[in-house]
Amino acid sequence: MYYNKCMRRARPIRFSLIALAVAALIHLVLFSVPLFAQTVGTTESLSSLELTPANPAPGSTFRAEVRNFTIDLERAFFSWEINGSPIREGVGLKEITIPVGKLGEVLNIRVSIAAQSGETLTLSRSVRPSIVDVVWQANTYTPPFYRGRALPSHGSTVSLEAIAHFERENGTKVPWEDIIYTWKINGRVIGESSGRGRSTLTTFGPGLFGEMAVKVEAESADFAFRGSGTTVIANTEPVLALYPLYPVGGVALHSALTRVADVSDIELSVSAQPYYAASLFPASPLLSYEWSVNGEKVANDDAEQNVITLRSTAGAGVARVSLSFEHAAILLQEAENEWTLNFGSSVFESGRFNPFGRTTETQ
Repeated sequence: MYYNKCMRRARPIRFSLIALAVAALIHLVLFSVPLFAQTVGTTESLSSLELTPANPAPGSTFRAEVRNFTIDLERAFFSWEINGSPIREGVGLKEITIPVGKLGEVLNIRVSIAAQSGETLTLSRSVRPSIVDVVWQANTYTPPFYRGRALPSHGSTVSLEAIAHFERENGTKVPWEDIIYTWKINGRVIGESSGRGRSTLTTFGPGLFGEMAVKVEAESADFAFRGSGTTVIANTEPVLALYPLYPVGGVALHSALTRVADVSDIELSVSAQPYYAASLFPASPLLSYEWSVNGEKVANDDAEQNVITLRSTAGAGVARVSLSFEHAAILLQEAENEWTLNFGSSVFESGRFNPFGRTTETQ
């Protein structure tokens, strides 16, 4: 009797579970279709107005193109407007080229599309011309008053600065501290150097015989302005140059010695200038110089390794000067050069008379 009563009680529970399962299945069937339909989207949501380039510079041109995969753009009718004024219209006119105005001049682009099927849609974009300049210099040595830029050599660092020209319609400019900068080197984001107001970057330069592409993307904090700038930096080998050094007036940086130079006097002090070496000054203890005259090594003052005095004891002769340097902390940062200096104004047989201590044959 107890067993039968339990079985009678279990039947309603079993039927209740079956009813719940059927109800859940009906709910799934009825409500799954509307959920799927929501992911399809409308014609306008699947359309876009693409600009190339995305951030045009003042005075340039850019291309505006409509993209849509649900209507036949080749047979649709397009009407283009800029700042409310019609500029072009026609069938299949899905892209046009637009000239850019001056810095700060906003272009409001609007295109109306009438498809052959009867569908219509409108797309719009705003363009604010901008310029982002990228200036840089390597942290390497160049002599005072050098008109060029310090170039990177192997193992040196480079300092860059982005100058974003974001000008509003009223003529005011967006300050650099209100701009978000994203730095990239060879496509890789440098996160630790990117962010709001971070307009500068210091990084190692390109490797030996290499180059690197640096890009910075700038965007105002209010999303109103956007632009980018790119520069390519190549590795440069250091260069040794010789300059006359006078007791009065110092180093004659305006007059580098040529590879073959005539010296009217019988004595000359020269200063070596290691262009693009990773050093703040030429006599740095990080730079190790090695001099030789007519094949013989010459020792000089450790405090000024880059300076040497040449003296002709016989009044006239030839000095073949060789010089090299190595960086103590950067492997493979080195340079070498040679000069032939003709001392005195008297006539001599080149290569046979050597006033610097030995007779040599001309090679």
